[in-house]
Amino acid sequence: MARVLRPGIPVLRFATLALPLLLSLLLAPASASAAPPRVAITDGVLSINGTPTYLYGAEVQYFRIRAADSNPVATKAMWAATLDKMVAAGMNLVCTYVPWDYHEPTPGGWQFSGAKDLDYFLNLCYERHLYVVIKPGPYITAEWPTGFGSFGAVPQWLKDANPATLVRRHTGLPWSFALDGAPTGRQCTYLHPTFLHHVRRWFTKLAPTLRKYIDTKPCIVMVQLDNETNLFWEDHYKVDYSPTALAHYREFLSLKYGSIAALNAAYGTAYTAFPLVQPPVGPPLFPAAERGKNPWHWDWFDAGAAYIQRYLTILRHEWELRGIREPKIKFTLNDGPQGVPARWIVMYNGLRKNAVALDTLDLYPKVWPTNNDLLDVPFQVDQATKLFDRHNDLNTGAQDFVMASEIQGGYFEWPYGLTTNVRPQATGQTLAKLAGHGMKAGSLYVMRGGFNADNSVYAFQAALTPAGVETPRYDVLKNFGTKLFSPYGVRLMRTREVENRLAIVVNQKYAYPQGGILEDMESVVANEYGGLFGWAMTAGYNPAVLDLEQATAAQLAAFKAVLYVNPDYLSEADAAKLAGYVAGGGTLINFLWRGDQNLKWQAGAAAPGVTSLTSALFPAAPVGYKTWFFQLPLLGPGLVLRVGGDLNAAFPGYGGTLKSQWYYGKWAPPPGATPFLWERLAGGANGAPVGYRSTYGAGKTFHVGAWLTSDYNRNCYYGLDPADMAGKTALLDWLMGEAGVARTVDSPTLRAEVWARRGTATDEAYLFVINGGPAQTVHVGFHDTAALGLIPGKTYALHRLLADLGLPARTPASLTAEGLDLPLGEFGYEVVRLW
Repeated sequence: MARVLRPGIPVLRFATLALPLLLSLLLAPASASAAPPRVAITDGVLSINGTPTYLYGAEVQYFRIRAADSNPVATKAMWAATLDKMVAAGMNLVCTYVPWDYHEPTPGGWQFSGAKDLDYFLNLCYERHLYVVIKPGPYITAEWPTGFGSFGAVPQWLKDANPATLVRRHTGLPWSFALDGAPTGRQCTYLHPTFLHHVRRWFTKLAPTLRKYIDTKPCIVMVQLDNETNLFWEDHYKVDYSPTALAHYREFLSLKYGSIAALNAAYGTAYTAFPLVQPPVGPPLFPAAERGKNPWHWDWFDAGAAYIQRYLTILRHEWELRGIREPKIKFTLNDGPQGVPARWIVMYNGLRKNAVALDTLDLYPKVWPTNNDLLDVPFQVDQATKLFDRHNDLNTGAQDFVMASEIQGGYFEWPYGLTTNVRPQATGQTLAKLAGHGMKAGSLYVMRGGFNADNSVYAFQAALTPAGVETPRYDVLKNFGTKLFSPYGVRLMRTREVENRLAIVVNQKYAYPQGGILEDMESVVANEYGGLFGWAMTAGYNPAVLDLEQATAAQLAAFKAVLYVNPDYLSEADAAKLAGYVAGGGTLINFLWRGDQNLKWQAGAAAPGVTSLTSALFPAAPVGYKTWFFQLPLLGPGLVLRVGGDLNAAFPGYGGTLKSQWYYGKWAPPPGATPFLWERLAGGANGAPVGYRSTYGAGKTFHVGAWLTSDYNRNCYYGLDPADMAGKTALLDWLMGEAGVARTVDSPTLRAEVWARRGTATDEAYLFVINGGPAQTVHVGFHDTAALGLIPGKTYALHRLLADLGLPARTPASLTAEGLDLPLGEFGYEVVRLW
């Protein structure tokens, strides 16, 4: 399948990738394009050998599931028993890493027999009609080989014998992933020739086995390239300063700027040649004077993303040279959307990753052992699923398809005996959200606990214990498998999510740290977009998610309202898109700042394509700000000390206070710009305006110079003040009324989420309902049954699929008049089919 490069990306970003891509295409056999695709995604439906197939399964780590003495007979029996449990749970998919160091513990000492018999394991899958996603690395992470703090699975002997391959700190010393800095945690830089030489040896050894289970006993349907490839989840100001990585960085700069004079103009430096350019070695600082250094930091991170992309492209090319290629299989990547608590990492970039292979989603919304709340980021799953779906269009074409490669099915043990409590309901809600927002294939991580290479326990709170005993999580997986995905998965693939004409527009450009601004850019991308999503969903609106860099003017125009987070910088192209959207009649609800700087951090006359537009869209001048927050660095959502405060609000239907977080900006609106949000002075009086409305062309703009929704995507969501949530729902209702956005389905029940999918070729709909609190009856309101595809006057059968409970038949008119009441347990969830 040809890979689609996103329009608008400068050729320079891909210049270093052109040769491997070209060779890959040239070396494709002539018959490949004529042969029917074995694995295809068409109209949002995954087909294998022409049969629509919904993939649902779990990670089975054969290398961890083994007898205490690694007895081959006992170990293979454990594998078989685990797979049988999966079949009984309605699963048809197995995902597994193949750890390089496990199979080559010494140079050339290959071990693929006995308890390490990969062929035997794959044959067990084949015999049970289980499809396989195989993940041979070379990096697999996976807390392998010794649990938390280890990073598998490049052999230690390779790193010990080839110190020149190692990732380096800016001091020149080797970097280690291990918590104690031990040499066992050292890793090879991606593009070092010696490392890639050994990767080719590894792939050559594996290729015959993979081809066997692609061609002769076909069960492998996907091959994952590496694992969560993002420079080792490490601060990019700590890695990678190896000579190989720095050579790539300087090549990147040369391709981008063309001349050293152009780079000096951007940086304010006086370098005489690209090989002399030094990378930054620490994050940008807060003072406004630091803004001039932002292009330097931007390039360091963008070069890191390009380094990753080049490496992944080489891995794909190497597999293709060994006869493993699309469409016999689908190449995949995987990424997690989270950036906090990891600091200054090279975050997920779906626009780059999908140029190499289909990027799939890893979701761990509950990680912290410091609280007992259900999820730490309650709306990460919803927002990230839609964003990945949108980015995947660059790989699959404009169609709805997203795969979740790692769905949280537990969590590892932290040091010092700390444990994250991942409740079964957390897994259930995650699966329901994924299914409702468009997942077409998914795998839980992990199915069964086991043992690390040093025989320490890797339990992971999995569905099956290391001894194979079922836990309550197994019941959740089985319930979804036997009652939803197995009987209705293919039908679900042929449905489309019913969204309101509201879009949250993200911006991939905000993934890099920038100085001289108040924003923590990683938090914006990783957490704050989810907060906006939670605000919308709990208010009864199901928004789409777009990426401004990817979206076309026509795609934006399809929505009556857009929510946009603006940390005060925009590219000229993005500013023009937003201005064109509003001028054409759209409603732009803009948060934080106007976006007066371009990507070179120029403003005013130096940035006419940005400042002139943003000051027209948002005509109020900034007159200061006030910070609410104190945040300890390096700590995540469950460990943040933050201060918020009240703002005064007055708009049709509401008058009172609304809580804000972090900080707020103060503005001086000109005549014709009407305030609706103010700072609250001592005694409750209005201070400077914080939010105001204006017009531009045929459209409307609303500026909110504060964070109002951060806590919707933090564990404190479960304890938010109901009165404040009601006030913020009233705010969104007013904004949506101004934009002409109507609800389809909703719920007035506190912390409930309701949304739907409708059949594209069948007269059916699926209603997804989430209860975000104690046991209660969730009332579902129906406002537009036509949007659900329901035919007036027809009587529809209703069935609670997960509870396996029939409900009284209803007509669209009765649903509109009376709604639907669903009793749900604590943090319960349900899928209701109407047909």
